[in-house]
Amino acid sequence: MTSNQLWHTLYSPYQSFQHNKIKQLKAEGLSYRKIAKRLNEENIKTSRGNAFYPSSVYSILKKKKIRNERLNQKFEKKVSEFWFEYGG
Repeated sequence: MTSNQLWHTLYSPYQSFQHNKIKQLKAEGLSYRKIAKRLNEENIKTSRGNAFYPSSVYSILKKKKIRNERLNQKFEKKVSEFWFEYGG
């Protein structure tokens, strides 16, 4: 069986805030370096309490995109024979 509905991790409100802020700044045309600088100037920390770097800004956008693609992926329903043995 293949499914993307078996387990979901939830974004915390702070992670959602970070992603939305970064996405907004990227839409305004800022580079990853400038976004990191702006977040640090506004004293916004990463989820782990660290300062932002261009790579962490990129990583947040990339991981959210991958997560959304995985969760929105459609799988063909396929039923086949299977068995289950328990030797206890």
